[in-house]
Amino acid sequence: MKTTKKHFEIFKKECQKWIDFFGLSEYGIEFFHGEVDECRGSTTDYEHDMRIDLHLSAKLLNPSREMIAKTAFHEVCEALLMRLRRLGDIYCSHEIVNKEVHAVIHKLENSVFKSIKK
Repeated sequence: MKTTKKHFEIFKKECQKWIDFFGLSEYGIEFFHGEVDECRGSTTDYEHDMRIDLHLSAKLLNPSREMIAKTAFHEVCEALLMRLRRLGDIYCSHEIVNKEVHAVIHKLENSVFKSIKK
């Protein structure tokens, strides 16, 4: 099933909630709705320009409001950890850094997201 304009509006609203919560106001953030490689969403950062693009996949299986909200939270957490990821990539392999960044994000999903999502 394809995600709709309504799903995308939910995604943007949820992203903005978490952008405000984490205080990511120093970044220029844009939202996109389209093809994403085998993920629910993705984050593209342009560190030197202080810009971040947050993407919602146009193709999700049975997208629910909860799934869209959690995807938004996940992508904002990617933005939150962007600088640490960049530093980590200098000293470790990208695979190790990516694994650890996602371990932190999953902990945040299971704590912060669950307790503050409403």
